[in-house]
Amino acid sequence: MSNESSSETKPQPSKEKPGAFERIRRRPLGFAIALIALGFIFLIEEIGLIDFSWPLILMVIGAAVLTESLINRSHSGVFPGSFLFMLGFIFLADQMWWIHGGVGDNWPLILIALGISFSLSAYAEKIKGPLIPGGILFGIGLIFLLAEYRLIEWGIVGNMLRFWPVILIGFGVYLIVKRR
Repeated sequence: MSNESSSETKPQPSKEKPGAFERIRRRPLGFAIALIALGFIFLIEEIGLIDFSWPLILMVIGAAVLTESLINRSHSGVFPGSFLFMLGFIFLADQMWWIHGGVGDNWPLILIALGISFSLSAYAEKIKGPLIPGGILFGIGLIFLLAEYRLIEWGIVGNMLRFWPVILIGFGVYLIVKRR
């Protein structure tokens, strides 16, 4: 009896390359969500409810990458997904005239979006490293945006920039304290 059970062989998995259908079936969920969302965008545009807007494609791709990353808990897509989504939103706001002066006058929003994306990435991955560049980009973007809208004067920004060595001093103190 023992010889009979050992003589039975388990079926070996096929070493052939998967077919097109099998490759599509293995695609990530975010890819499927992006296809569905893009299909809805194009359908709504064909019906005439909206005019086609390429920033929506950026937003859909960003949302799909972000969703896929969160579902798989890989977190590697948090930064690119959130940045693409926010970048698409900035360009959509420009197309819809939600922001005054266009993207050319509101370029600091891109720095703010980068800063938020770095911070979301740090939060998702539970690491502190991306918080520093995220905070710096967010702060610089906010200062330039406030100056662009004349909520603070460029002279004040110029005076603040004169004290950039304070950042070096603070970072050096941080590194010394961190070592202990």
